[in-house]
Amino acid sequence: MCSGLRFKTHEVKECIRNDIGFGIDLTVHCRSDDDDLGVHDILYGGVYSFSFKPNIFGATHFYCSFSWQNAEKSFDIYKDERDYSRCEDCSWRVTEHYLCVSATDSLASPETCYDWNSKFYL
Repeated sequence: MCSGLRFKTHEVKECIRNDIGFGIDLTVHCRSDDDDLGVHDILYGGVYSFSFKPNIFGATHFYCSFSWQNAEKSFDIYKDERDYSRCEDCSWRVTEHYLCVSATDSLASPETCYDWNSKFYL
């Protein structure tokens, strides 16, 4: 691509499932530099999803804060350099110790798990 611009981007769908534990509600707040998606409560086994189009500059970044009971965590749920080529439809499974993603449109491994960010985003 000339000058690093994309002439066409695909829509991305991110689904976040609460897999913390039976009876534990998960509160999620996702945002980017341009969009604040608000606060959402997810019951155990429930899902919150959102869609967007990555920008043409390859710099799209969505980060989310997660809280339940006495825990507060955060994670970069979409980073263009990591996710653009694998995530048109990504399903995230949130657990107490890590997050796992399955990219249903990718030939990558069925599930990849990540540790929480070391820095908490408000």
